[in-house]
Amino acid sequence: VGTGAAGSGTYQKTDLPCAAGTFAIPTPLLPQNYAVKLDAYAQVYADVTSLSNPVDVAIGPADRVYVADATGARVVVFNRLGQVIQLIGEKASRPNPFRSVAALAAGPEGLYVLDPLARQVHALTYEGVSRFSFGESSLRLPVSLAVDRFERVFVADQADHASRSLSLDHA
Repeated sequence: VGTGAAGSGTYQKTDLPCAAGTFAIPTPLLPQNYAVKLDAYAQVYADVTSLSNPVDVAIGPADRVYVADATGARVVVFNRLGQVIQLIGEKASRPNPFRSVAALAAGPEGLYVLDPLARQVHALTYEGVSRFSFGESSLRLPVSLAVDRFERVFVADQADHASRSLSLDHA
């Protein structure tokens, strides 16, 4: 755990264990008595905190940190102390809502997860409940996504070197 300055505020960097070493997640600077010893925590929850291939990070409400783990086809949710509080996908739900995970984005209404094998985007609540999925008819080789404040979803598709704005006509 380290500290530093980012912009006008300060942050605390939390290193989470993963196959390639550690995965640094900036979190708000907390008083020393709230610090969590990740080594002890990781021993107890080794199966949960071992991020074998973290590919993207998003910050949601209440400073929750959502980390996309490609190998596990899951999203691991951490609180501001670096504690795992939820798994979305993999063992967390049967059947797994994702075939793969390549990117994620936080929008005003929830989380968006890019699933390149299924060629779709999964829209979830911040609690991990599926809202709807879309894009399977228009995506060929999706690699990245972004969501704006108006809940418009943009996906980069490597197959035709294009960026698409996908409609959320899910009603």
